[in-house]
Amino acid sequence: MRISFLIAGIALVAGIIVSLNYFFGQEEPQVSETLEKPLVAVLEPVPKSSSETLIGATPPSPEPETPALILPTLDESDGFVRAALTDSELPPAWIGQEDLLRRLAVVVENASRGEYPRSQLGFLAPEGKFKTRDEGDALYVDPLSYQRYDRYLDILESVPTELLAGLLSDVDPLLDEAVGELGGSASPLPKLLKAIDQILAVPVIREDIELIQPKVLYEYADPALEGLSAVQKQALRIGPDNLTRLKSYLIDLRTGLLRR
Repeated sequence: MRISFLIAGIALVAGIIVSLNYFFGQEEPQVSETLEKPLVAVLEPVPKSSSETLIGATPPSPEPETPALILPTLDESDGFVRAALTDSELPPAWIGQEDLLRRLAVVVENASRGEYPRSQLGFLAPEGKFKTRDEGDALYVDPLSYQRYDRYLDILESVPTELLAGLLSDVDPLLDEAVGELGGSASPLPKLLKAIDQILAVPVIREDIELIQPKVLYEYADPALEGLSAVQKQALRIGPDNLTRLKSYLIDLRTGLLRR
């Protein structure tokens, strides 16, 4: 079975889960044991030609059953994920992390609240330093800084969104368990959709972005940009071209999730 995995930039169908809980939670309709009137079955005569056709006809072959997916325990899920990714382009430094699904659960929890899970995604830090450009008394983001994130988008786009949506559906019970360990109770998949929506709301800015440096850290001079959530600011830092690619990927992923 082919399964894929997202560890950086990552829900399931809240509507489907709610619908399943609704339909399976209803009481079975009560059937009366006594009938006021007897039922009379009316049988239509079978035409001779139809009868002859049926006799000796080869019955259709039964549809082959899809083997049920057997998930490992949460503690043993790393090997399950890595074995499924042998043909992927994800670097060993990514899938070599421990507790992959627990890590993803933390990422989803934080990102859905607009927080950037730096401790969980520290291995994704880009090479090189953040660059700025001076123009007189003004300070701007140097577009060269955006190029540090190009390879991350190349890697992410190498994983088909339909494949990724299938994986997230398959491992939902394990993610739910991981979220429970964090003290959460709601399914992680609606939270993943919320995290995706956080990224989709980030503006794509192609003009120069002005910075200020009141203390040690840089801040956006535009209060609207500085008021973005931490995860949205991180998305803004990858640059307009990469952000456009990320949004396109997440839109397709969101669509795939909502179809399941």
